Amino acid sequence: GGDGRELAGRPPTVLVCADYAQMSDRAAAAVVEEVAAILARKGRTLVSFSVGGTLETLYGLLRTRYRHSVDWAKVVLVQMDEYLDLPPDSSYRNSCILIEKVTAPLGIRDVHLFDAEADVTDARLVAFEGRISALGGLDLALHGIGRNGHIGFNEPGSSFQSGARVVALAASTLEANSRFFPSADLVPRRAVTLGLALLGAARSSILLASGADKHAAVRQAILGPTTEQLPATVI
Repeated sequence: GGDGRELAGRPPTVLVCADYAQMSDRAAAAVVEEVAAILARKGRTLVSFSVGGTLETLYGLLRTRYRHSVDWAKVVLVQMDEYLDLPPDSSYRNSCILIEKVTAPLGIRDVHLFDAEADVTDARLVAFEGRISALGGLDLALHGIGRNGHIGFNEPGSSFQSGARVVALAASTLEANSRFFPSADLVPRRAVTLGLALLGAARSSILLASGADKHAAVRQAILGPTTEQLPATVI
C-alpha cells in the first residue's frame, strides 16, 4: 500500500491511501489545487519539485489530466537537488528528468536549475538559494522521502539551518537510487541540494511516501519528535 502525507500548514493533514495509484491521484489533485489557489492570490507561484520514483505517476497526471487545469506558465520552478560528477548531457541528471517530465510538457518556462559542475562551490550554491529568497521564498515544495528520512538530498544529521551545499550521499540513498542506473557503481556519490532552512520555510509542503521500506521513516516523521536525525521533520 501507499502512505500519502499532505503537509499544508501545521498541524499536517495525513492521508493514508489504499495503494500507490490512489496516493498519486490524491497528491496530483492537491498539487493542482494548491497551485491554483496561489495563482488566484498573487498571479504567480514559486515551487520546488523533487525527482524520484514515488512521483512518477503524479507527474504523469499533471502532464495529462491536469495539463490545462492551471496556467503553468505562471509557475516558477526551482530545482531541489542534483547529482554531481555526471556528464553535462547525462539523462540521469535530475535536471533532465524535470525538463522532460515536468517543465517542458507543462509549459513552465521560468526554471532555475543548479549549476552542477564538479567544481561547484558552496558559495555559488548559497548565491543560488539567495535568489530564491529574493523572489519571496517557496510557495510550495513537493517531496518524496528517503528510507532514512531525507528530503532533497539532505541526509540525517543535516542542520535545520543548512543552506544549499554539496553533500555526500548516504549508503542507503545510494542503494535505493541504484535502480535508476545501469549498475550500482555508477550512482554518483556526491550531490547538491537546497538546504533545510529554505525547504522548511516553504509556505506549503506536500510529501509522498509509498512502500514498506518507507514505513519507519514516515511513522517517525508523523509521530516522532522534530529532529535533525530525520530531516523530513523540518516540514
